[in-house]
Amino acid sequence: MHAGLREVELAPGLPGVHPLLDTEGFDLHPCILPSFRAGMAQAAGGAHARPCTVSGNARRERRMILDDSLRTARLAVRPFRDADAARLVEIFSDPQVARFVGDGSSLSLAQARNWVETSRANLREHGYGTGAVVRPPGETVLGWAGIARPPGQPQEIIYGLDRAYWGQGYGRELAAALADFAEARGLDPVRATVDRANAISGRILRDCGFHVAESWKEDGVLVDLYLRHGRRSPLAAPARGL
Repeated sequence: MHAGLREVELAPGLPGVHPLLDTEGFDLHPCILPSFRAGMAQAAGGAHARPCTVSGNARRERRMILDDSLRTARLAVRPFRDADAARLVEIFSDPQVARFVGDGSSLSLAQARNWVETSRANLREHGYGTGAVVRPPGETVLGWAGIARPPGQPQEIIYGLDRAYWGQGYGRELAAALADFAEARGLDPVRATVDRANAISGRILRDCGFHVAESWKEDGVLVDLYLRHGRRSPLAAPARGL
């Protein structure tokens, strides 16, 4: 994935976090995460992903998300559900959304299901991870967001949105809240990776207190590593449940 936030938003104007997707693998532009696909592969389950069971772990999974919920002024990030896989495939079918996520290709249903299962396994193990972005009281999935764990790399924030929800400030709202959420859990510095061509995502991250710490080429794409050290974003609305 080239572009930054690994589980990500894809809307014009906000940093896109392509999974990192928990694959561990967000107003945001198509994604920030260059390593999204790799992260996704891991999230999908690799050898260490545990199958998601509803009966034995549902209560604990729900409790952990309630204890560590991410809510902004207008949005909420909840645990993925089985039905979300098809919606993720639909979101990624838009070339403008997939452009800065991973290798820019669409998402298969099998990959989406792996993403969902891996993210839920991470939730059970770590208490936080990535999930679906909704706008309460509605349950329509607008995109994805959270903290992803790409293979062999530190955790990163990621997010992405269906193009129908770009330009409404959701990406910026998510990026600011995710950074504060990560800091509250001891992640310092908070990381995000972004395709240099994704200018909107870069601008959003800078507005949220991030700076470019390093750059490199990945599969011919110039990637910027953004870091934020121990500060809370003035753009973040009070996040309930943190």
